Amino acid sequence: MISEADLVTALHQGACKATKDYLAWSDGTFLNECAGESYMVACMAQTVMKTSSPPPYLCLEYCLSALTKDWDKRLPDCLKSVFGNSFINNETFQQYA
Repeated sequence: MISEADLVTALHQGACKATKDYLAWSDGTFLNECAGESYMVACMAQTVMKTSSPPPYLCLEYCLSALTKDWDKRLPDCLKSVFGNSFINNETFQQYA
């Protein structure tokens, strides 16, 4: 299993690669100027999976439908107070989505 330090390093390397690639391809436009998050996420994922001890699987995004089902398990307590416990209720959450 990948260590936290290796994961963070790989994520930074992937973000750096995406930024450098896009700067070269676009003749100087920064990736954050054009909503290129998908490319950055893909580069980050590739870098993580190329480490010496990659995780067994990697999810690039967390689906909103799954988040609403296990919101109370995944959301840290410090954020629950910010968003309020009403978001934990799936029916209430959908009113705001």
